[in-house]
Formats: sequence, structure tokens, C-alpha cells
Amino acid sequence: MKLYTFQFRVLLEQLFPEVHRHFVENNVTPELYATRWILTIFTQPLPFAAAARVWDLIFCDGLQALVLIALANVKLLRRRLLRLSTEGALELLSMRGEEKPPSGGSLVDTALGLRLTSSPCGPGLEGRL
Repeated sequence: MKLYTFQFRVLLEQLFPEVHRHFVENNVTPELYATRWILTIFTQPLPFAAAARVWDLIFCDGLQALVLIALANVKLLRRRLLRLSTEGALELLSMRGEEKPPSGGSLVDTALGLRLTSSPCGPGLEGRL
């Protein structure tokens, strides 16, 4: 769990520095939202059909795909996140509010579109990000 959270934090800062900065300024840490996503393999925040689509990627690419899906979720929500304070951001990230969460297809497509030439987080993520 700590490894996935660490990887997520490092890659969030690298891929989405404006979101990372906004989160730091508002004390929104990955432990407050991403832990739940990862521990439940996205079954808690997503409707079943969307979670099943996410699981397809996890079964194909392994548990490292959890980090990709988490980053994809932030990418899809980033414009709204940048306008929100701590409470609003955490509500949106919990995917419990009135707003509909991203679809499983959009999460997977976005995750597959993330690319890095090498991963600062060790083996398993390079090339996919």
C-alpha cells in the first residue's frame, strides 16, 4: 500500500504539477483519497460496471495498473479539482457526491494514454506511463 501511494504521489507531482501544488496548498494528501481507491481496487468509489472495466486493466497489466487508474482519475477531474478547496476536492475525489464519476472506459483509456520514458518509481511503470 505504501509503495503504491508513494508512486502515485511522485507521479502526480511529475505529471500534474499544478494539481499537486493545489493539493499541497490545501492539505489534500493522497492518503485522504487514493488509499481508499487502491485498497478497494476501485470498488468503493465506482459503480460496478465502471469498476469491472478497471479490473480488466488490472488483470491484464497487474496491480501497478492501480496507480495508472488513480492518475487517470486525477487527470479527468483536474479542471474541477483546481477550482475546489479542501472539502470540495475531497468530496469530488471520494466520488460520493452528486457528480457522476468518470466512466470505466474513460478511466482505462486515459490510463493507457499516460506515458513516461522511464518511471521514477522503479520497475513496472515505465513505458506504460
